[in-house]
Amino acid sequence: MKKIIFLIIFINFSFAKIEGLSELLLFLFPKITDKKIIKIYTLPKYYIYFKNPKFKLVIDCNKSDIVFGNISCLDKPVFALSYRFYKKNNHAFGVFYYRKGRPQLKLKKEILKKYFKKIPNEIKGHVE
Repeated sequence: MKKIIFLIIFINFSFAKIEGLSELLLFLFPKITDKKIIKIYTLPKYYIYFKNPKFKLVIDCNKSDIVFGNISCLDKPVFALSYRFYKKNNHAFGVFYYRKGRPQLKLKKEILKKYFKKIPNEIKGHVE
């Protein structure tokens, strides 16, 4: 019985994480780009975050508007999922990660201006 309860709690927590990140991306990416449909390049394990019609998944990173995940692509903006990758990559404009169990969002001002030309007021609190 304890195993079943643990499994139910684990599944609910996992879906909450997916929904939370999906909502964050749905809020953030349209704010920084001027495009109605944003082309995303990512690994198949992250496809679940981009089910919304505002996102279009592409299989070639050179045809994308944003690269999602810890993936490098020549001269494309990257939204990272680890702080270490975010700090090392010159094209990473943002990162979402957990620190001590709490979600963290960080954005680089120079990279945002380079690729997107604007920083909306709603996200200025996360810009460093």
